[in-house]
Amino acid sequence: MRGPLIACLALALAPGCIIIDDTDENGGGSVSCPAREDGACFAVSASCPADAVTLNVFTQPVGVAGAFMDEFDCASGGAVVVDPGTYDVRVEATNAEADVLFGAAAELDQEVADLDDVPLVFEFPTGQGVFWLNWTIDQGGSDVACEDVGAVSVEVVSTLVAEGTSTTDILPCVYGGWQTRPLDIGEYEVRLSLIDDSDGVIDQTDSALSDLTIDSELVEVPAAVFNAPAAVAP
Repeated sequence: MRGPLIACLALALAPGCIIIDDTDENGGGSVSCPAREDGACFAVSASCPADAVTLNVFTQPVGVAGAFMDEFDCASGGAVVVDPGTYDVRVEATNAEADVLFGAAAELDQEVADLDDVPLVFEFPTGQGVFWLNWTIDQGGSDVACEDVGAVSVEVVSTLVAEGTSTTDILPCVYGGWQTRPLDIGEYEVRLSLIDDSDGVIDQTDSALSDLTIDSELVEVPAAVFNAPAAVAP
């Protein structure tokens, strides 16, 4: 499991609850939001890779830990009902054997109010893939939260080995895990840095080699453990 996820019952119109709707053979069909008295709705559809059968939708409230995960068929549309607020939304697809993951660019900073219906259409990229990263922070042998050490973000630098070119993603520390933007297929050196509220580096990992080899592939980079300096006694 990648971070704290909350799966909801499909029959309850609660944050993160999905409602299966129109089916399209190749995915990407239209999706309708349910009638409701309150709450916002993301109408999620995706043009899935040929081998993908299952689509997981991760709805992440901005600025807090924990995401809602909802699962439905790639060829179907799904509505995710949430409380008013601002959300980052990402998807993962998998094949029938569940041994290949596919990723797409996330939809970020989606601000919604009561009764908003917002369509989100995800495109799985050709010639590119996505890295998934997760991290924890150790201070004196104990796991601590980002706010305990003044950390606000995790900087991810992905360097394409063959070209020597780098791409930088800035991820919210509090998420504990998130993905990069889509990157060209190839071998990468991936380095993570824990950043404080003054843009200073608290700790940095060694570079790890990771490969993106097929269209839309989602590859998990080895988990990072950041070491924070011991707290100074008052």
